[in-house]
Amino acid sequence: MPPDLNTLELGTSRILLILIATLANSSALAEERLEDDSNESINYVLGLATSMSPRYAGSAQRDFKLRPLWALQYGRLRISTSKAGSFMSESGEPVSPGASADLIQRNRFKIGAGLRIDGGRSVEDDSSLAGLPQIRRTLRARVYASYAVTEQWTLSAGFTQDILGRAGGATASIDAGYRARLNSDTELLAGAGAAFGSTQYMRSYFGIPQTSSLQTGLPLYQPSAGIYDLHTVVGLTKRLSENWIIYGELNLSRLMGKAAHSPLTKNTNNLGGSIGLAYRCCK
Repeated sequence: MPPDLNTLELGTSRILLILIATLANSSALAEERLEDDSNESINYVLGLATSMSPRYAGSAQRDFKLRPLWALQYGRLRISTSKAGSFMSESGEPVSPGASADLIQRNRFKIGAGLRIDGGRSVEDDSSLAGLPQIRRTLRARVYASYAVTEQWTLSAGFTQDILGRAGGATASIDAGYRARLNSDTELLAGAGAAFGSTQYMRSYFGIPQTSSLQTGLPLYQPSAGIYDLHTVVGLTKRLSENWIIYGELNLSRLMGKAAHSPLTKNTNNLGGSIGLAYRCCK
């Protein structure tokens, strides 16, 4: 696991802001921007997607939702919903929802930063959560890096931090992605990775505090930092015309370690998927 995620969490809000400001004003980034000025244009994605996912990590119940699919990109700046941002990625690696920017890009290596809204978790999401504290909506800062090993394979890592101090804690992830063009109109995207959580994150999402234990009868559970998830995804994207695309994907995650042993975990294997149709301009 990453070295002492709790230590990494301390002061991360300030560190992330300093890092973003430093990178944005570095001479290396300025040179890169000059090189890219002639290629900057506005690109966007608009569409709809239907998705299936567990009500919360470890829930035995699933929800089906219809949601908008959109992304807007100008140069290295991007804002998007989940999945839509990946349609803007030249390498096809997963792109987190929210606002992000590729700050440094040299040959096969890329470093970036971003912000996204974390919806938290409501006790209304599932009856199993009755009597537990609500995890409030918050804002997460993220730094990420990726390396294109070959034209098909990409390695990536990311770190996020709740910067509003609403008990969201910190998370880290490592992933390997694969991209292959099956024909002129169809691409296969696949990936696998692991996710880690700080003590604050683990106790918010998988723990049972003493007050809730007394109220619900569930055993007191206070997990520490560690790995909580192994995940894999496979999907297909097909171009229907010059601008219209359709995609489908399946993802499977397995809760690990202290997350798997939480009294809240009813199912360690979480299956999800989505299908979407979108208009993309002007990639």
